[in-house]
Amino acid sequence: MSNADRKTRKRRYAAPVRKLGWVVPTKRQPLFPVPAKTQNPAALPVSSHDAAVSNPVVRVTEPVGRLKQTQLPTSTARNNSPSTATKTRAYCASARRPIVSLYFVLPLILAYECAKISAGVEQISSGVDLWIHQLLCVFGAGQLVILPLMTVAVLLFHHHSSTPGSNDWSVNPSTLPMMAGEAIGLGLMLFFFANLFQIAATTNPAAGRLVDPYFWQIGTASWWSQVVTYVGTGIHEELIFRMILMLPLIKFLQNTFTDKQAATLIAVIVTGLIFSAAHVDAINPLGEAFHGISFAFRFIASCIFSAILLYRGFGIVVGTHIIYNVLTLIA
Repeated sequence: MSNADRKTRKRRYAAPVRKLGWVVPTKRQPLFPVPAKTQNPAALPVSSHDAAVSNPVVRVTEPVGRLKQTQLPTSTARNNSPSTATKTRAYCASARRPIVSLYFVLPLILAYECAKISAGVEQISSGVDLWIHQLLCVFGAGQLVILPLMTVAVLLFHHHSSTPGSNDWSVNPSTLPMMAGEAIGLGLMLFFFANLFQIAATTNPAAGRLVDPYFWQIGTASWWSQVVTYVGTGIHEELIFRMILMLPLIKFLQNTFTDKQAATLIAVIVTGLIFSAAHVDAINPLGEAFHGISFAFRFIASCIFSAILLYRGFGIVVGTHIIYNVLTLIA
């Protein structure tokens, strides 16, 4: 084979030769992404800078193929937290539950019964308590534990009947001190109203004033015995007149009449009349002589206690009754 044939064969099977020129390489993605440069807030216009400060949003740059994570504004995160109105509604609903009232009044019941055991039933007993104790003795049930057990049983029954089929027996401990504060406030308001009623209903110039206050007796044994007596009065009067008498009467009248509000009003008035009459010596040997102003005030106070029971529960009405009694003892 000649040299010309060899050169012709090499040209035929050789790869085509590219012309030299400028080659622009393709842009490659970096292995580690570089965060985007942010502008200086000071260089922004005034309106944009104020908007950025008032609604900060932090954006995180992610590699291609991943979702971008965005932090929600601070105002949105605050809206997710429970508001004060929501907490107030939750407390009001919790304080009305009979099981919460039982936890609230149970220490008061134990303190009152222990004082009766140590000092004697006749020395430390409220009028209604001693009256019921004597009535139970007629039927052979005069033991000291009968009335406390009846209080617990009534509250458990109302809790079961108010939430049928529910096993919610939990109690939030933070509710109990809030109930005590509410009872103190209502007791002070009732005591203030009692003084205004006394001033308006009597012509005595000393009406509504602290005449000979018993500050010098505070802390003595006799003063504490009266305080314990008023504790029992608040518990058992609300138990007998409100829980055992008024609530069943409301249920009976609501089943009889179509107007539920009228039935509740009639039950509150009847309970108030019975409550006032139970403090008169003609019915209760431990009561006082009949007086028109005292009878009218006890009737109004009974209506107030009934409203507190219906709207705020048994525990708060017991605390309100006790605080009012102790304030009348001081003044």
